[in-house]
Amino acid sequence: MKKLNLFISIIATLFILSSCDNNDEATPQESPLASYHQMTEQTLSNTGLTLNLRSGEADLFAGYNKFFAELTDADGNQVTNAEVKLMPMMDMVMGEMTHSHAAPVDQPTLMEEGFFKGGINFIMPSTGETGVWTLHVTVSANDMTDEIMLPITVSDKNLTYASGQDNAQYQTIIRKEVDGTRYFVAYYFVEDKPMVGSNEIVITVHKMMPMDTMEGMEMEHNGFMPVNDLTVEFQPWMPSMGHGSSNNVNPIALGDGHYKGTVNFNMTGDWELKLKVMDGEKVLLNSMAEDATDASFYLEF
Repeated sequence: MKKLNLFISIIATLFILSSCDNNDEATPQESPLASYHQMTEQTLSNTGLTLNLRSGEADLFAGYNKFFAELTDADGNQVTNAEVKLMPMMDMVMGEMTHSHAAPVDQPTLMEEGFFKGGINFIMPSTGETGVWTLHVTVSANDMTDEIMLPITVSDKNLTYASGQDNAQYQTIIRKEVDGTRYFVAYYFVEDKPMVGSNEIVITVHKMMPMDTMEGMEMEHNGFMPVNDLTVEFQPWMPSMGHGSSNNVNPIALGDGHYKGTVNFNMTGDWELKLKVMDGEKVLLNSMAEDATDASFYLEF
């Protein structure tokens, strides 16, 4: 009788283990992009791949936005031997005239997790029917190419802030013309969202190229060139409390117009990030001076 009970126990255990194995096999793997906001997921006609395109925030905004793309084959396996390109384009209507322009882009690069990560620095928000953004996405793999076009809305993030919307000097992207050249300065946090304590932050600086110098470079830079070899300083300040913070580290150059530093937020609330950007002896931007008229970055969390 004991042998029979032992045999039944062994069979039951094997059945349970087998069921667990089957359940494990049936559980689909979650995409590494699951925490980001889906813009589109569609199967492409030429390459046959499925494109899963996501953004770092639910609402795109004027300033630096992160983008993520995952490519999978018909069996759901990640495809990494491919290329993903982003081309934002804004069509503007000014009276009887029409005008189009792009925006600075960090083209997506392959990450260790098997997806592609890039960024777009939208230089202005959508303006209804008079200013419409479209995102062109090109996927190339196995000598085949697909292109899709997504209509997108780019918001003015300042309008979502309690205090930032009342001050024109508070911005999520700073536009300034110096000696006839238009500069665009933006930022993003390495860990996506700001938090109390030390945050790695990247400042990006681009300049718009004159039309007569853009031939042959649009696909690489979209008409905007990263500005390197700058000196960048910043100073966090809390307008509502009248104090700043310590233990900040000024940005250093990473290349391609990117400068990484560390900003310390010692509490939640409204924060202004004052900037000083120098090109040698030339001042491109300075909102750290007492009589500053240049804009600062502004955020609330």
